[in-house]
Amino acid sequence: MMATDAERIGEWVEVFSILQDTGLTNRASRYALALSSLQQKLEAVQLEIDAVKVSESKLIEAARKEVEAKSKRRKTGRSQDHDLEAGKAFASQLRETVLNKAQYASTSLQQSETPFAGTQLASEALVRAQVALQAAGSDEAAQPNRRTEKTI
Repeated sequence: MMATDAERIGEWVEVFSILQDTGLTNRASRYALALSSLQQKLEAVQLEIDAVKVSESKLIEAARKEVEAKSKRRKTGRSQDHDLEAGKAFASQLRETVLNKAQYASTSLQQSETPFAGTQLASEALVRAQVALQAAGSDEAAQPNRRTEKTI
């Protein structure tokens, strides 16, 4: 059974809180970046789903128009050639709409970063920060202690 959005958000809040309380803020950051990446992918997939739903709506609309045209043709005796040409024009328009929507979804998906690029950047930044902290720590150890004691 899938959790609702509110339940999932609550779970993440709880996990992030525990990670921070236990001093695992770096891991919390990595999880947050990965989660953000997944949400971007979800939005891209949702765009594709929306494009497919539009296409399906256009398809049912075309089928209904075909049925209506056939019904009218039977009543009026109009030629099938006229209906065939109208159907081809509509199919062409539908094809263009579907291709445009798919291209848009594909482009937005390609422009989004790879799923774990954010995590990779955060990991690299963490390593650089650790090296900098170690270097700063060794510099402090090499310098004499400059604190002065208070006289009582």
